[in-house]
Amino acid sequence: MKLASIFTDHMVLQRNKPIRIWGEAEGDVSVQFNGAKIVASVKDQRWMAVFPEMEAGGPYEISVSGDGETIVISDVFVGEVWIAAGQSNMEHPVMAAENGFDWAEKLQNANVRIFNVPRFCNPGVETMKWQFESLLIQDTPWQIATAENALHTSAVGFFFAAQLQEMLDIPVGIINCNYGATPVESWVPQESIEKEECFAFARKLQEDILSTLDLQIYDEKFREYLRRCDLQCRYLDCISAARNISARDYNRFIGVKPMEPPMGPYHHKWPGHLYATMLERIIPYAAKGVLWYQGESNAADNGAMGHYKDIFEAMVRVWREKWQDDTLPFLTVQLAPFAIGIPDIWMPLIEKQISASREIPGVAMITSSDLGETDNIHPVRKKEFADRLFLAAKNTVYGMDVEYSGPIFKEALRKGGRVEIRFDHAESGLEIREEMPSQFEICGADENFLPAQYEIHENVLYAWNEAIEIPVQVRMGNQNFFQVNLYNKDGLIAAPFQAQVEE
Repeated sequence: MKLASIFTDHMVLQRNKPIRIWGEAEGDVSVQFNGAKIVASVKDQRWMAVFPEMEAGGPYEISVSGDGETIVISDVFVGEVWIAAGQSNMEHPVMAAENGFDWAEKLQNANVRIFNVPRFCNPGVETMKWQFESLLIQDTPWQIATAENALHTSAVGFFFAAQLQEMLDIPVGIINCNYGATPVESWVPQESIEKEECFAFARKLQEDILSTLDLQIYDEKFREYLRRCDLQCRYLDCISAARNISARDYNRFIGVKPMEPPMGPYHHKWPGHLYATMLERIIPYAAKGVLWYQGESNAADNGAMGHYKDIFEAMVRVWREKWQDDTLPFLTVQLAPFAIGIPDIWMPLIEKQISASREIPGVAMITSSDLGETDNIHPVRKKEFADRLFLAAKNTVYGMDVEYSGPIFKEALRKGGRVEIRFDHAESGLEIREEMPSQFEICGADENFLPAQYEIHENVLYAWNEAIEIPVQVRMGNQNFFQVNLYNKDGLIAAPFQAQVEE
């Protein structure tokens, strides 16, 4: 008899939602918790006990008996649980964030608990994994958020959890389920890849590779890749490096990493793979919501970028189905500016992120146009990303009257030779900080974009150029590394946009 790996000492269970405890066994399993006892029957060696929802409290013990043994889990609290998911910018640990060591000391908190889902590539193989530091791929228990433990977990997740715990004054658990350089299609089940039309590009990838792949040779090549990971990663002293150089320099230091693994069923980008090897390990552990920071990998893939809103919507839908929670919130992060070498890919992806936040119930997006770095795809000011996600949670999840987003383009209307531009999230008014950059542009029918002149009337922006009699398009921040100086009066920066001018 065994429990799923997420059930350990120091864990936090979600308040006010059914509490599901599960594992594997041969015979019936008895679970005792908070004065109640449930005998769970076993089907296909899997069992699950479901306890009624509870208010925040603890500490409790959970006793699980079956197959002639008893497991006791101690120091269990009921509180608030969030999942920190996505790719490397969510994986980005506290140790590699700006002032990370200071924040880890300042924000350490026995009422914040951390669970890191191991980043498996190949089920059954324990090896080193490298992104920001070398990590042994194995199960670890829930951890109390000491300064040392916090250094090795998601900076965005930890900083968010610390603020949430202070606000709610109850235990908070953060579940880190993230993996660098991964697209949306890695995080959905194979059944979604096979049946959803929006994943046709992913099905084709699988079919094309599997049609010529010798699985035995592939397995040997992948295991050789794993051995090289071990040799290259095991002896790197990442903590010392992070302590002794700046966060930005450390993010350049981590460029020394193993070769890309061979593409195939064990690759982290393989459709459906991380759902099966990582996400399923925590389903259906109840949570209040999901923090989602991802999009870079899909922006760089022409086959996926055009479908991003649809595949993200499919992912949200299937996660909600699997968690049996139709309203599970997703708080997302707009891609921050970065001078990626592939031209003109950031803006189209950001447009899809905005569409998702507008059209999918329970999805909200924070703006981050001022947090990017020209030559670093992992911006280090992670505390500020977390601060804005916390604002989004306060507004959309906890019902507080606070603004969480900068201005989001709504419409552009032609008013003679001028363009009247309106925004969502601009009720407080608009303001320009310093001069508007040259990336604020306008064009006529010839599509020759020229710098726009502008003025603000409360929450409306007017743009024009004397050389353009009939404006046709307007855009702001159209490059991969874009510059935006437009804010609302809540102090939050606008997202970039490009739009046709309507009559």
